[in-house]
Amino acid sequence: ERCFCSKPNQKYVPKHPGNNMIRIRSLACSLLLRTLTLPITVHVQSLIVLPVLDPREFLSGGLAASVCHTAAVPIDVIKTKQQIDPQQYGDGFLDGFRNVVSLDGPGALLLGGVPTFSGYFVHGLLK
Repeated sequence: ERCFCSKPNQKYVPKHPGNNMIRIRSLACSLLLRTLTLPITVHVQSLIVLPVLDPREFLSGGLAASVCHTAAVPIDVIKTKQQIDPQQYGDGFLDGFRNVVSLDGPGALLLGGVPTFSGYFVHGLLK
């Protein structure tokens, strides 16, 4: 058996046979195992920390995004109609609202609501 010391070729003669050799071997083994398993342990621990995915979180994100963006569709419709024909749809928001409802009907305020709802639902679902 060799000694783990500064003289590499010196024979090791323990004072108490067994105790010192066991300590040296266990120290060497623990250092070797720590060196070899440290990157693997960190990698495995990072995989264990992944959150559990709950489908309710996906649905709530999809509904929140789609409802919020669909609620803004009438404002966008009024703005776009005022940009296209400012004489017919008025200058302000309330004038535009009254003119869109009277000229095009109340359903015109939700033009583009279905594509907006479905597009932002998928966006919020996957975000």
